[in-house]
Amino acid sequence: LKRPRLLNSLTPTLSRRERGPKSRYLHKGETEGVPYWRLSGFYFFYFAALGSLLPYWPLYLQSLGFDHGQIGTVIAIIAATKIVAPNIWGWIADRTGRGLTVIRLGSICTVATFCAIARFDDFLAMALGTLLYSFFWNAILPPFEAVTLHHMRSRPERYSKVRLWGSIGSSSACWRWAAPWNPIPSPICLMWWRLC
Repeated sequence: LKRPRLLNSLTPTLSRRERGPKSRYLHKGETEGVPYWRLSGFYFFYFAALGSLLPYWPLYLQSLGFDHGQIGTVIAIIAATKIVAPNIWGWIADRTGRGLTVIRLGSICTVATFCAIARFDDFLAMALGTLLYSFFWNAILPPFEAVTLHHMRSRPERYSKVRLWGSIGSSSACWRWAAPWNPIPSPICLMWWRLC
């Protein structure tokens, strides 16, 4: 079977001599061909951003003076782009065969649009900024899932161990940002932290 172009662009080709008996490109704790800590780190920080944003975004919008209908609309924009953006960006990554470029471009555009959103205080600008931000933000995960699954092809049982770091990142960021407002952690927070 022919490999999809996306996977060809994501996998550096190293000769056996370049890799050596133990690849010098692997970090401690990684097995041959599975960059465990790099993959886990991505999931940790991606979902830490998610855990920092989603619980507190409505409160931030409320502090800007938005009413409940406007806040609901902005939150709905984030949910709507989760349906559309991954399909578009996944198609682009498959069509061009440049999955890592899509991940990098999505990351850069996500940071740029989020920095721009910090300057907005009216509803229309905030809605448009949120649309662009979440469109790029939701572009990152599907191609990265393809990268992760490609690395896990010989040991698929390790996927859950890598993906676990996303849950840890989300929970720790959510809990960390809540600490200044709630110095005594609730039993529910402690339960979730323990489960992660």
